[in-house]
Amino acid sequence: MTSISIEKINDVYIRVMSEPSIEQELADRFTFLVEGYKFMPAYKSGIFDGKIRLYSIAKKTIYAGLLHHILKYAEENELAVNYLNQVVTTDDISLEHVKKFTDWLNIHSRGKPIQLRDYQIDAIHRALTQRRLLLLSPTSCLDPHEEIEVDLDNDMINYLDTIRKFYR
Repeated sequence: MTSISIEKINDVYIRVMSEPSIEQELADRFTFLVEGYKFMPAYKSGIFDGKIRLYSIAKKTIYAGLLHHILKYAEENELAVNYLNQVVTTDDISLEHVKKFTDWLNIHSRGKPIQLRDYQIDAIHRALTQRRLLLLSPTSCLDPHEEIEVDLDNDMINYLDTIRKFYR
C-alpha cells in the first residue's frame, strides 16, 4: 500500500512526502486560479500564470491548517498516513470547564450581562482544544460602536493561569 509521510515543520507549515506521482496529484488538487487573473498586468506580461499553489512540490510543504484536507485525500485514495513527529497538538479541556470559564468572565455590554449561546461556547471550546482555529462570524454580529466589557480581576487571572498549567 502506498503511503504519505507527514511532518510538522512549524506552526504554519507541514511537510507531506510521498511518491512523485502522489505529490503531483496533491499539487494539482491544491492549485487554483485567481479570480480575474487574465486582467492582471503580471499575467499579461507572462510573469504570472494566474495560479495559486498551496502545495510546493520542491519543498514538499503545505499550510498546517489544510491537514484535514490531506487526510481526506489519503482516505479517498486508500493511502496509509505516517506521522514523523507530533503534527497535531490538542488540549483535553471539557465543555463544562469552558462553560464555567465563560460564566466566570462575567461579560457585559452597556451594563447588561451577555448570555453566550451554545454555538459560541462550542466555538470557544474548539478554539481552546485545537489551539488554532479560524472562526468565521457573520457580518454585523456586533455593532462597531458597541464595546464588550470583560472584567478580569486577580482571581480570574489566577484561574486562567491554573487552567493553562493544568492542560499543558
